[in-house]
Amino acid sequence: MPTLLDIDEAILKVRSPAARAMIGDAVAAFRAGAFRPAVVAVWTAVMVDIMSKVRELELTGDARAKQLVAKLDQIEQTNDVNGSLQLEQTLLDDARKDFELIDHHEYTDLARLREDRHRCAHPAMQGADRVYAPSEEQVRYHITCALRHLLTQPPMQGRAALDRVHADVESTLFPTDLTAAIRLLAGGPLGRARPVLVRDFVVSTLKAVLRGPLAVDVGFVSRATTALGAVEEIHREEVAKVFSQKVPAILGALEDEALPRLVALA
Repeated sequence: MPTLLDIDEAILKVRSPAARAMIGDAVAAFRAGAFRPAVVAVWTAVMVDIMSKVRELELTGDARAKQLVAKLDQIEQTNDVNGSLQLEQTLLDDARKDFELIDHHEYTDLARLREDRHRCAHPAMQGADRVYAPSEEQVRYHITCALRHLLTQPPMQGRAALDRVHADVESTLFPTDLTAAIRLLAGGPLGRARPVLVRDFVVSTLKAVLRGPLAVDVGFVSRATTALGAVEEIHREEVAKVFSQKVPAILGALEDEALPRLVALA
């Protein structure tokens, strides 16, 4: 279980100023033993962070983000309380399904936070004579999950992030110098990527180099090979897992004419 010092360090990495303030309030309440207010503040931080990320995605031209931002703006401008409550009920699902900001397991953890928030903020859910009291461990867990799964992560993960990185590597402007490639990729979605994004990029890039339509493009192979080396430097443990678990199957499925392409990866 992370210490409060670990949590304090993680808070400094929260990208949204509003979400950072809310999670700071949650930690302050936690330290004071006010566990119910802490849970409510954590959930608010999650909602604020998702809305902040959706606004960032809207600036990239994401059509789904544009629709949701328009809805958010309308709610704010008209002070639509009912609309705000309805949005709160669906925003976590939107983050998983529409924007892939979280995966299934992360969604499960944050859905537990949502349930605890409702139990803390709505006494009627417990009955007139009962008050829900989350444990210290529960609250610490909720804070940790919010920080790890969402608040410290960049706005793009999932398919959108993978497509963006592939577009970068396919561009003739992508560097073939390893140091420059590390600097470029570390500043994008792969810089603080979840393991699944690292895995998907490595596997898909290997397939593209070994048997994809761009495998005959010497320039692309050079850029992709450099990108794989850069990702290995950034996420050494994750890339090692991919190579041990996934690469044998990829190599086993290669046609004979593709085997010389392995030289490019040596």
